[in-house]
Amino acid sequence: CMKELSFEKSLFLYFNGKHSPFFDWLMSLASNQLISIPVYFIFIFILIRTLKYLNTSYIVTNAILVVSCISMAVVVSCLVLPGIFGHIVSRLQPCYDSDVSALMHLVGDKSEHQYGFYAFRACTAFAISTFLIFIFDESFKWVKFLLLAWAFFVAYSRIYLGAHYPVDILVSVLSGTLLGYLTYRIYFYIKESVLVI
Repeated sequence: CMKELSFEKSLFLYFNGKHSPFFDWLMSLASNQLISIPVYFIFIFILIRTLKYLNTSYIVTNAILVVSCISMAVVVSCLVLPGIFGHIVSRLQPCYDSDVSALMHLVGDKSEHQYGFYAFRACTAFAISTFLIFIFDESFKWVKFLLLAWAFFVAYSRIYLGAHYPVDILVSVLSGTLLGYLTYRIYFYIKESVLVI
């Protein structure tokens, strides 16, 4: 008889099963790390444009600080956290899990890593988006909404493509949100107490 699936695996199959050729392409695009570079570049450009009435040295210094903080968050998300989670949780990726591998819709090649709980793409997207959301003024609510929407889009794409289970994504999203907030606190401290800009 067929093994009864857990709620999480059933949920994974539900979201993963809502597919079409167009969304296969779109979700693959969302998960492409190179696509995120121009997306966040546009948001940073909008941020810098909001400072256009201030002096040039302020704009340059603040822009360098923003990019440096984002780079730091990306390094932590992509290089530090995978090692930490890898030592704490050892979980088969869906495409290697015999419970769901025959039932799921896999887009692209099978991952070369058999185990993978932490979703660094989802974490990174939320870390950068959270950081920028805190920096943007309240008058830019539409930008904050777009940042949040993009982060959710990237996170959902990981389930859609068959790379991660919902709990993997949830933990990675929460980790990214916390990382983004801590990065903002570092940015704020340096800006207000060290550089005084």
